[in-house]
Amino acid sequence: AGRHSFCALSQDSLLKCWGLGTSYQLANGSNATVGRNLDDMGENLLPALVNESRSLLDVKMGKNHGCALYDDNQVRCWGSQSEGRLGLAVPATGVNEFIGDDLAELGDALTAVDLGTNRTVQQFDTSYDHSCALLDNGEIKCWGAGNFGALGLGNTDNKGDDGGEMGDFLAAVSLGTDPATLAPYLAKQVVTGIAFSCAILADDSVKCWGSNDKNRLGLD
Repeated sequence: AGRHSFCALSQDSLLKCWGLGTSYQLANGSNATVGRNLDDMGENLLPALVNESRSLLDVKMGKNHGCALYDDNQVRCWGSQSEGRLGLAVPATGVNEFIGDDLAELGDALTAVDLGTNRTVQQFDTSYDHSCALLDNGEIKCWGAGNFGALGLGNTDNKGDDGGEMGDFLAAVSLGTDPATLAPYLAKQVVTGIAFSCAILADDSVKCWGSNDKNRLGLD
């Protein structure tokens, strides 16, 4: 579930979505709302056109966009590119404002989020306007809106909305150093919320960053 949209993933990797279609987030080639009328649902509910030859392992919806983890362990996103939330390093202007307003952009044409040379994704999460991915090396990288430090990069900059921000240029979240081994902490799960993120580390401790509104980071 996202802010105003919902998706269900079947066992045979068929994805169907409903709710607000703003910014083409339902990935059916339309920005129309789906589910307001009974005729929209059931057999009339069109599948999201986000995969052809690939299977989907997980799907997350945010604000006016969605992202999925595919069977090649890469994340691909569609919908609004505002604030870099699709991670494509393309400014959200003109013809590049949305991915999915043209059916030719969907399916196997979706571009994988570049998280570094030879890096693959073990698990990821998407929230309101940012995403974080747990990589195969135990590091976490985040992209999208950086307000309140939600990307864990020591600033409030957006990442993924301009060139030179993704791939090897995108720094991993610094999770600190294990005092026992002096090695950097690695993670085994990451989750995101509105303007904050949290990780479960390899030692089962939890660290959070971003907005501490209503003590959501657990810092007292």
